[in-house]
Amino acid sequence: MTLLADIRNFFVRERLWGFLFLLAAAIYGTAVWRGRAEVQEPPSSALEMLKTAEHKLKEEIHSVGGVQMLLRRRPRLLTALNLFTFLVFGIFLTGLWIDYYWVTRPAWRQGLGKSAGPPEAGGWGPSTIFKVILIFILAGVGLNGFLTLLRSVFFPGLGQNLFILVHTTLSDLVCVGAVVYFITRRGGNWRDLGFKGVRFFKDMGVGLAGYAGLVPIFVLSLVAVVLAAQWLSYEPPPHPLVEVFLEEEKRAPGVVLYSLFLACVAGPLFEEIFFRGFCYPALKKRWGMGTGLVLSAAFFALIHQNAFAFFPIFILGLGLGYLYEKRGTLIPSIVLHVVHNSIFVGYFFLAKEVLIGS
Repeated sequence: MTLLADIRNFFVRERLWGFLFLLAAAIYGTAVWRGRAEVQEPPSSALEMLKTAEHKLKEEIHSVGGVQMLLRRRPRLLTALNLFTFLVFGIFLTGLWIDYYWVTRPAWRQGLGKSAGPPEAGGWGPSTIFKVILIFILAGVGLNGFLTLLRSVFFPGLGQNLFILVHTTLSDLVCVGAVVYFITRRGGNWRDLGFKGVRFFKDMGVGLAGYAGLVPIFVLSLVAVVLAAQWLSYEPPPHPLVEVFLEEEKRAPGVVLYSLFLACVAGPLFEEIFFRGFCYPALKKRWGMGTGLVLSAAFFALIHQNAFAFFPIFILGLGLGYLYEKRGTLIPSIVLHVVHNSIFVGYFFLAKEVLIGS
């Protein structure tokens, strides 16, 4: 049966979900139309300050000892930069060694995984993924209205950044809740999402080694897109959390801690449950391991809504999916994802200190 026939049969059989799809499409179309009609807001003062500091630093680089003098005046920052550079360079070299063994030693590579692989998608498939996506979209719209009302009545002083973070957290919880609901409804349980056969410390070590092995490939993909952006004179938009970090660092440190928790812990956990634990087995069951890995990684990259970073995130998604396929548990993928996000967040704060401190 072809994919188009599957889609047609789904909408004939599941009329309620067809209606919800039309509703979600109408909401999305209205949002796009309103977004084009509205005047684009200028960048925030925090982003403008960071850009000004960046231009200033570039000018100082051309002068003798500009950055060096900055670092000499701030020995703690210099120490932090040296430690961070040593850490990243060490991970990169370790990754090259792991990749060499992975390519040249088949027996070593085969020892990475379990023969059983990840849990199979017993009672869910691509149509279930579609249903969860619809629930996520419509729940996001409903939560936005509910939280806006709650904010206006009970918390009029609640900042916009905290509002967005709470909305994101609740939307993610609804998504994971929907995933668990559909799996348990078909006779499974939450362990079918990649939490069977866990050997925590060994899986944790595999996740760390997997990240090291992925770093050289990820760095090459990142360099490629940076060079492409420079050639096209394209300046990619900052990540949404960057503005939160900049605006709330001194005004509301608790909001920054909350965003750090989302970026480095909760976000990776939610995303691994959904993309690897839920989506990948369903896509693998329908189209096989290779296509399942590619589709789940592409979906993972697409959902981040950043065309500039699509290819590096796609590479990351392939690595996360491959690790889940080989180990049969989500723990290594979660560890890899947590470490990756934490390193990038740490890099941002160090870079910010260099820029603003210059």
